[in-house]
Amino acid sequence: KDLFDLPELRKDLPELPDGKRDRYAREYGIKTDDIENFVIDPKLSHYFERVAELLGNDQAKVQLASNYIISDLLGMQKKDASFVFPTEAHFAELIELLLKGDISSRAAKDLLPDMHAFTKSVKEVAEEKGLIQKNDPEALKAIAQKVIDGNEKVVGEYKAGKESVIMFLVGQFMKESKGSANPQMAKEELEKILKNN
Repeated sequence: KDLFDLPELRKDLPELPDGKRDRYAREYGIKTDDIENFVIDPKLSHYFERVAELLGNDQAKVQLASNYIISDLLGMQKKDASFVFPTEAHFAELIELLLKGDISSRAAKDLLPDMHAFTKSVKEVAEEKGLIQKNDPEALKAIAQKVIDGNEKVVGEYKAGKESVIMFLVGQFMKESKGSANPQMAKEELEKILKNN
């Protein structure tokens, strides 16, 4: 009988790399390249698992967290060896805000470099910096109407079938909202008004 077949013995052994690879793919569905980064760096994998736990092991949230850990956090660390990772709780909160549409990915990238020093919640800091996206339908409607009223020529082109000009109007909308609107919602709001006028 193989010694390692004894359940109580196996329980005390650290997880082997292959076991971790399988588990990460099965439980989180994250990219193979990301998995490799976590497998070779126990400290990074501990950070990732703690964040995943705080996100309730929800696959969509964990996948987004994994992307940000690998591309942004590791990227910043490569550029600057003194870069400090945010706490797991702050980082998990950032992922929640991103998925709810409260902040944009641009805002997340602005917050990340200094997040390790935050003494308040990420949401409070984002509010102070004016990075919370406006998702209030009435506010969005008012901005959309203002943009449409101020751009008659472009509105005319849109109504004549040149639908690509909507992106110009979205740009004006973002300018008007000082970048605090959700671009997708801005586009929907503009289209709604244009199609009903």
